[in-house]
Amino acid sequence: MIGVSTEQASAENTSAATGWPSPQSTPATQHAMTPNTPCEQLVEFTDQSGTRRRIRFVPQSDNADQWQRIEEVWRTREWQLVGQDTVAGLDHWTRPVQTS
Repeated sequence: MIGVSTEQASAENTSAATGWPSPQSTPATQHAMTPNTPCEQLVEFTDQSGTRRRIRFVPQSDNADQWQRIEEVWRTREWQLVGQDTVAGLDHWTRPVQTS
């Protein structure tokens, strides 16, 4: 955010109702997205202890089938790295809940 202080940026990215960060990942790109633009996949959630977490899958630029799995936790008003590793064969889908 150009011309915005760190405090202003933090306030804009935090929900007033919950105090949690607004869903977000890396900053917006400076270039228009195309069907070939590499995109990361991410999931953000709050665990049972109340800790905000996210898992990001970032494509490797040198191998189309490999991704960096990055796990982060929200602490002291910023995302902090918990761990990361390389994974392959990432599939992503959403489906209806199965009920009996």
